[in-house]
Amino acid sequence: MDSKTLSLSRILTNEVRYTVPLFQRKYVWNEQDNWWPLWTDVVETTSRLMTDRERGVDATRPHFLGTVVHEGLLSKTGQMPEQRIIDGQQRMTTLQLLLAATRVAAIDCGLSKHASKIGRLIENPHDSVKEVHDRHKVWPTNADRESFQRAMNDDPDHSLLGSAYRFFRERVIGFVNTADGGSGWDPGDEDDWAGPSISAEAEAASAEDRLAALIDTLRDLIRIVVIELDPAEDDAQVIFETLNAHGTALLPSDLVKNHMFNRAQVAGLSVDALHGKYWAALEDEWYSQEDSVGRTRRQRLDLAIGFWAASASPRGADVAQAHLFSTVQEIARARSGPMSRPDPEGVNRLFAEIAHHVTTWRRLRSAPYGTAEGRFMSRLHDLNTTTPMPLVLWMAAQVDGQVPRAEFERALVSVESYLVRRAACGLTAKNYNRVFAGVLARAKKADPAAVGEAVTNSLADLTDDSSRWPEDWEFESALTDEPQYRRLLRASRVRMVLEALESAMLGPDVEQLAPPGASVSEDEAPDGGGRTRKGKAFTVEHVLPRAWETNWPLPPGLSDPDRARETQRRNDDLERLGNLTLVTGAKNSQMSNSAWQTKRNYLQTKSLLMLTQSTILARPLRPGEVRTHDAKAQAADEFFADLWATEPCMAITVRGACLAQWALKVWPRP
Repeated sequence: MDSKTLSLSRILTNEVRYTVPLFQRKYVWNEQDNWWPLWTDVVETTSRLMTDRERGVDATRPHFLGTVVHEGLLSKTGQMPEQRIIDGQQRMTTLQLLLAATRVAAIDCGLSKHASKIGRLIENPHDSVKEVHDRHKVWPTNADRESFQRAMNDDPDHSLLGSAYRFFRERVIGFVNTADGGSGWDPGDEDDWAGPSISAEAEAASAEDRLAALIDTLRDLIRIVVIELDPAEDDAQVIFETLNAHGTALLPSDLVKNHMFNRAQVAGLSVDALHGKYWAALEDEWYSQEDSVGRTRRQRLDLAIGFWAASASPRGADVAQAHLFSTVQEIARARSGPMSRPDPEGVNRLFAEIAHHVTTWRRLRSAPYGTAEGRFMSRLHDLNTTTPMPLVLWMAAQVDGQVPRAEFERALVSVESYLVRRAACGLTAKNYNRVFAGVLARAKKADPAAVGEAVTNSLADLTDDSSRWPEDWEFESALTDEPQYRRLLRASRVRMVLEALESAMLGPDVEQLAPPGASVSEDEAPDGGGRTRKGKAFTVEHVLPRAWETNWPLPPGLSDPDRARETQRRNDDLERLGNLTLVTGAKNSQMSNSAWQTKRNYLQTKSLLMLTQSTILARPLRPGEVRTHDAKAQAADEFFADLWATEPCMAITVRGACLAQWALKVWPRP
């Protein structure tokens, strides 16, 4: 390992191509955190140079910009010498954009004679260029190459690279023409900062002198600590991981990508071919977005690789973000041998497996609500847990192959039932990692054609309070007798239960609701409020209002003890399932604490939900029962609707018992 502090002219003047390996992450630097600080340093160093020249100072203090680590690659006679950037690719790429912007700005300002000084730092001589990519001094990772080339040709697109180029071009022109170093700066919380500090000498200078000083600064006063590795002695992968172990670390998926492509390179595989076949699809912008996981947010690609790693690891448990990289290293070592001599076939199979599982997770997450996996993913989102995902992903990756779709859907129903029943019964979720790791291990040993049965039996065999699957009697009792609005902890879970019951009552042949998590289009995220069939948001409504005393008076003539008992009874029933329904947000606020007759009229004319029309405004029917419309049935429906005004607690009990039966159908247990 050799370390030197060099100027950009020393680093870039020679015929050389600095290559960013395709397995490193895309360009991610941004205006606020990176471009403005870099530009400020450049302008203030330029200003200091002009002041020193005016005062006769021979040596201006340089500005140290950081570190770049690279290793030389063997090249054939006649080929362009190549250095592979191990660390510092964001810095080197940004400097190329700044240099290119300065060259174009010089031409735009009518000072093209200075442009040639910059050209030597961004392009190799034409007579030494054998391949198209040999032209550029720095050659970025595959995903950035098109945008980089467009920017370097003064035709920037709307990528981060294109935005960086436009940013620097505007700044350079402003500085050269008017000594404006900070035009367009939005200081945010730093209201007292007005841009780079520019000396009086720089302000008084001509545009040509400012440009010349800027170019001299970029060429000679911007210094970088260059660490050159010896391929025979230094392990580039270990050094890469060490450099990114502190400070603003790379994402786990970045480290995984780096490790896998390094492994492929050592195995003698074509990294370009592997990237195009397996990894290019995983660099889609969709994967860089974040999803909520508990109280945190994680990038989707990290989530997907984490779920795969958990399903592939012998432990089978959900992998924490901090352990994702080390877990993948363990899997890669077990599947393809040590890093020093990996098995090419094993490495190739690993790439295929990761890509297949990641894209399978995307299909799961984006599945329409009308599918079994779409409903499951929607409800899993509301339950706010991801612990079953390694199991679910492992099964989904084999659907229509070894795992029949019917068995997959059976497993989803059992997992969902297990989670919903435990939540409704107030049982802990603390051991779900262990539970689903055990279920996954058992499923892997089972006949793939019977994986649904294996998952169901694994859950049914659990007996401890920390893991058992509640029986029908316990689930039914919890739904009818316990305050589910409080027990389920959050309104989204209550809404999910009510939406599931509504869908069950509608039946499979009727247009369904699209609740939170349901994908109408491929890119719709699983968040937000519930949805009606018209796309309006659902909220949970208490039929007997929480503030019932004003408009829902107790029967007259009760003794004080009876009034106290009835008051307590109503308050106890408020949060029970039988008193909860769904309305749109507007209806909820309009009905508020209205008297029953007002609320009844509103629901009769405004709500089409089965939860309203068939279990509040009419006698509730249990699964399998058919409503008739003879005089006797209509009288029974009218009697039940009137019961809300006279005996609301009785109405809540009857309706709750009916809804509990529907819940047993939606979330069955063997």
